[in-house]
Amino acid sequence: MDEDMKRNWKTYQGLTPDDKNRLRDKSQRWQSLPPEERQEMRRRMERYRELPPQDQERYQQRYQQWQSLPREDRDRIRDRLRTWDSLSPQEQEDIRRRFQKR
Repeated sequence: MDEDMKRNWKTYQGLTPDDKNRLRDKSQRWQSLPPEERQEMRRRMERYRELPPQDQERYQQRYQQWQSLPREDRDRIRDRLRTWDSLSPQEQEDIRRRFQKR
């Protein structure tokens, strides 16, 4: 075993049963993702690691805010974002202009 594997194994052994279950569940979810989604997640994680510390902190705070929203609100926001993303660039620009005039 190389040193990283030994360190990871020792860390894993020190986890509580709940933490081990949570880690196992996350691993299973990761393995069940289609390859393109895993690749996108890897890209996002890499971009996050490249952020300066203050931006990482702001990202974490916003993520915590997002997680604190009721599930219905998060679903509603996701639906609206999908609708926005389905618009053509011209339609998006028209909407931006309408709201800038206010």
